[in-house]
Formats: sequence, structure tokens, C-alpha cells
Amino acid sequence: MMRPCMASAPPNAVAYESKSPRETLAEMRLGNSRFWTGKSERPNMSMVERRELISGQTPRVMVIGCADSRVPIEIVFDLGIGDVFVCRNAGNLTNDSVAGSIDFAVHVLGIKLVVVMGHQSCGAVKAAMAKPFVAPKPPMLAKMLVGIRESLDYCVDVLDGIEDKTARDREAVIANAQVQVRRIVEEPGIKLKVERKELLVIASFYDMSSGIVDFVEPREPSFRKKY
Repeated sequence: MMRPCMASAPPNAVAYESKSPRETLAEMRLGNSRFWTGKSERPNMSMVERRELISGQTPRVMVIGCADSRVPIEIVFDLGIGDVFVCRNAGNLTNDSVAGSIDFAVHVLGIKLVVVMGHQSCGAVKAAMAKPFVAPKPPMLAKMLVGIRESLDYCVDVLDGIEDKTARDREAVIANAQVQVRRIVEEPGIKLKVERKELLVIASFYDMSSGIVDFVEPREPSFRKKY
């Protein structure tokens, strides 16, 4: 299996390698805690440290996040250059391109934690779940929203039963992130690593008003249907 050359990797590479998925998750929680309590360390790498990254990368985590400009992943987790392998798209979705990036992150870079992060006031999920739903004219945007809507069909009855609009939007975003997690874990190579506890794939929700990221432990929903 291809792996980055440790001789040319950044100084923290060995430390990252020794961390378990749960230990890495704990570090993510601490980084986010520093952010929302106003105690961010804001890693500011020197020119020498930046030059060291030219020869290779050893990020500790992969985050699949939304393209929304209000969700700056490195800042939210108080991480620096080279710490996070990031894929961002509207609605934090998993498609073939993202799946290829996940394979690279896990099987080549050796990343042990993959986080799918939804967020408060996600326009993509809101538009997909709107009633009545009106598909926008741009064809690729329409295809994306219809895809989100169909993927959440398995829990639409539960979502419709939530009267509070803010709570409903939050649960829809979390459900969408969980759908992406399940899709990721369906890939045989990923699934094997998860079963061996060598990899953790987890959904999360970023509350923009508080700055807090809540992690949602993987589980099989009782109302699961097709997604």
C-alpha cells in the first residue's frame, strides 16, 4: 500500500500516526472548544514549517464539509496548515469525486478519522426539503437538490413531525450528514477498517451561533428505509 515517505513528512507525522481514531476525535473536540470559548491558538506556521510541507502531507483528519463561506473548517477546529484533508461542496455530499478523495485520504495518507460536517442554516438542505419543493432552473443545481431530497426520504415522516422549524432544519442537516456517513462506510475497504477499529467515520453538526460542533455517533436508525 502506498504511503507518504516518513523521511520527508512534516515533524508531527509520527505523532499523528500513533493516535487512535478516538484520540484524534478527542483532539478535534478540544480544538473546537478552544474556538468557541475564544481561546484559539490560531496555528501560524513559519516559513520553515511551510517549506517542510512541500515534500509531503500527513493530515490527522479528513473533513467533508459544506462549501458555505461561513463554515471555515480549519478555524472551527483551531487547526493549521497541513492538519486537515478537506473536501467541500454544497450540502457536504459524497459523490464519485469525493469517494476518490476519501480512498486517497484513508488508504494512501493513512487518515484514521473522517468527519462529515453539516451546519446550521444550510441552504442546500433547506432548499431540498422546502414545501412545496420547486426545482431551480440550473440543471446541475436541481439534480443536487433532488438527490438530497431523495436521500432523506427514509426519515421524511420523522422530520415532518417536528413542529419547530429551527429544530426540523437541524435534524434534516444531521440526517443528511448521517446518510453520507453510511454511504462512505458501504465501500468494502472502508467498511473493513471501520470494523477493525482502525478508522472512524462520524457525522457532526456545526452551530454557527455558538461555534460548537456536535459529533453524532454512528448508529442504525430505527426508521431506516432506502437512501
